[in-house]
Amino acid sequence: MINAALNDELFFCIANHTLTVVEADALYVKPFDTKTVLITPGQTTNVLLKTKSKYPNATFLMFARPYVTGQGTFDNSTVAGILEYESPTPHSTKSNLSRS
Repeated sequence: MINAALNDELFFCIANHTLTVVEADALYVKPFDTKTVLITPGQTTNVLLKTKSKYPNATFLMFARPYVTGQGTFDNSTVAGILEYESPTPHSTKSNLSRS
């Protein structure tokens, strides 16, 4: 993940998922699990996402929201995206090769 925001620290999360942080700003860290990641402007963070095997054709919301520490005005909006799981299509067991 990269926080490309100019002045805002951002919280990031995916509903009903746990993220495993493994790196921050090109330095490996002792992996730890978290529901929410705080990422500062210009910071990069690598996280692992373990997908859910029991949720075929499910959607989960992803959110990013600013962390406010000052008293000035700011854009207090939350950005949302969708993580969508699709059921895998079954592979055909029939051969498409014809015999001569």
